[in-house]
Amino acid sequence: VDRDPDVFRLLLSCLRHDRVILPEGDADLFRRALLDAIFYGYVWLLEEVKAAVIDHLGLPAAKAIMATYNRAHPGKPMRA
Repeated sequence: VDRDPDVFRLLLSCLRHDRVILPEGDADLFRRALLDAIFYGYVWLLEEVKAAVIDHLGLPAAKAIMATYNRAHPGKPMRA
C-alpha cells in the first residue's frame, strides 16, 4: 500500500498506544490523518482522529474534510 509515510507513522503510533496523539498546529497533517484513518477502516481510530481534528481545527474544518471524502466516496458517507 502506497500511503503517506508521515501519516502512516502517526497512525501506527496510535495503534500501538490505543490513543490518538496529533501534533499541535499541523492542519494538513490532521486532514491527511483523517483521510487515511478512513482508508484503513479502523472505526475506533477514525472516531478518535475525527474528535482530535474537531478539537484542533474546529467542526467546520472537520466537516469540510468529510465532505471532500463523501464526494469522492458517495457509497460510504462519513458523518461528523
